Amino acid sequence: MTTADAAKILELPTEASPEQAEARFHELRTKLEDRIAKAPTPGLKAKYREALEEITLAYETLTLAADSSALPVLRRQSAKNEAPGANATASPPHDPVSGLPPKKAKSGGKEFIVVAIIAVAVLALGGWWVIKTKGERAEKARIAAEAQAEAERQAIAAKAERERQAEEARLAAEAQKRAEAEEKARIAAAAQAEQERKEKLMVTLRTQLAEARVTWSGFEAESRLAERKAGEARDDLRALGQAEPGRQAEMDARASAATAYAEWTAEQVTRHPLRFALVRLDSLLAGRDPDLASVEAEQLQAALEQLAQAQIAARRDLLSVTGTLRLTSEPGSFQWEIRDAFGRTHRGQTPGTAEDVAVGPALLRFTHVGWPTIERTTIVRRGQTEDFALSLPVGRMALTTTPANIAWSLRDALGREFSGTTPARVDEVSVGRAILRLARGDWPPLEREVVITANEEQSLAVPLPTGQLTVTSEPAGAEVRVGETILGKTPLLLRDAPAGPVTLGLYMADYQPGAVSGEIPAAGETSLRGTLAASLVEANYPLVYVVRQKRVLGMAVKVKILVNEQELFSLGNGDYQMIKLRPGNYRFTVDPWAWGQKSVHVDLRLEPRQSYYILAGPVASAMSSSALIEAVSESEGQAALSGLDGNPQPQLLDIRPN
Repeated sequence: MTTADAAKILELPTEASPEQAEARFHELRTKLEDRIAKAPTPGLKAKYREALEEITLAYETLTLAADSSALPVLRRQSAKNEAPGANATASPPHDPVSGLPPKKAKSGGKEFIVVAIIAVAVLALGGWWVIKTKGERAEKARIAAEAQAEAERQAIAAKAERERQAEEARLAAEAQKRAEAEEKARIAAAAQAEQERKEKLMVTLRTQLAEARVTWSGFEAESRLAERKAGEARDDLRALGQAEPGRQAEMDARASAATAYAEWTAEQVTRHPLRFALVRLDSLLAGRDPDLASVEAEQLQAALEQLAQAQIAARRDLLSVTGTLRLTSEPGSFQWEIRDAFGRTHRGQTPGTAEDVAVGPALLRFTHVGWPTIERTTIVRRGQTEDFALSLPVGRMALTTTPANIAWSLRDALGREFSGTTPARVDEVSVGRAILRLARGDWPPLEREVVITANEEQSLAVPLPTGQLTVTSEPAGAEVRVGETILGKTPLLLRDAPAGPVTLGLYMADYQPGAVSGEIPAAGETSLRGTLAASLVEANYPLVYVVRQKRVLGMAVKVKILVNEQELFSLGNGDYQMIKLRPGNYRFTVDPWAWGQKSVHVDLRLEPRQSYYILAGPVASAMSSSALIEAVSESEGQAALSGLDGNPQPQLLDIRPN
């Protein structure tokens, strides 16, 4: 770097003195060190350090230049430039360095060498001295600069610390002021909130007090009303006089209940804790102590709830004149009827519930299909629900017979009827003695007594005694019947006929019915023979079908059928009869059998071995005269019969023709 560049960097003129250069250097260095200390970024700090190094180099360059210019210079005196005798009186020249007296002039070459050597020595000594002086000055300048920089750094650090402490003190003061302000605001807000809470609590407590007073006033009013109703009930009972037992019992129960409830309410008005809790709460609210008042209010609410529950229980237990019955039965589905103490009737089916049953004794009546009526009594308690279970002990019976498929019927101890065919199993048979009856068709039944045990099964195997029966008739081919059961035609052999007495009917066309009787021994044989008498009706008599048509409108009214003024039978809608008559003339009459209607008839001649069809027409109503009877052709008659059910046997009638 040249001195001109150094002067330009330090912003000095080239002829500036060393003192000016030093002052300018210290000024610029102070500014740059201050900027380095305050630089916000590392890049900016590096830039300021480069500038500091640059001005330091410039200052050192100017200092070296100034030191070089101060060194001594040896100059050779030329004899040519001095005038002879110009200064003869002056002292001879001497060496300023050595201070030796001038020597005698020698030759020019030797003198020049000596001078040159001296000059080189002086120059070397001067260079060394300059370098030493420069180094010392640079070291002093560096030490001074470092000391100044350290002092400035310490000053800056002290200043920053003072500023930090001042800022911290300011912030602490502001924070303390804010905290104090917030604390004051919090205390004020808490005080205001507490005041508002107390005000709201006072309002709530006053409301609760007002509501409690209303409730208590209502209870006092109900107590007065209960006393008045009790008096009225007693007056009504005295004024009743002679009345039905149920009515008398009802009025007496109501008067007793009203009196008991009135006495209970009067006692509560006098002694109930709610009355005293109202006074205490009112006193605390007057003293504006809501916290203590809230505790008393809780006790007041508890007293209110206790009074409400006690009042509900008192109404149920004292004022009610009815109760509830829950009815069940085993077995189930029994119809029940309750006759309570007031004479009222309640009905239902098990399981079921009867409500509002009068207190006192109640008569229970149970019915079920196949069961006899069962009566029980129970007591109904005031306001209570009582359970009544009808338990009927039952057992079971398993029945088998030899042979099987025998019709049977069983009548148990309660009179219930069971029936079926063997083998069979019967459940829910009443405990006790039961009568078992075994039958097959219309044969005489066999009876046996059976004992049924509760919750047990009675197994019964009944062998039916049989015998062999032979039935014959004169003439042969007669139909053999036992009751309405057709056994076959004669000659008939029955190998397993029930043993015992028997009566059999014999039937044959064109013969009068007959009968045979006898005893069939068990495991034995017997024979029965009957003779049939000839019928009054011959085999070639005509056959007549009398038909009641289905297409009857209006009421279903039966009609009477008469032949030659002789009443034979009645027919309903869709009925018909088959009859045999002697050939000849007959009058067939239909009597509507209803008020306001006339009989109608039709005359018909019957020929041997012919079939005839008589239709009895519709009857619309009792006030109508639309009855009709007519003879129709065979095709019309067959059409009328085709839609009817049944196959009745022809009746043999002994009616003389006109």
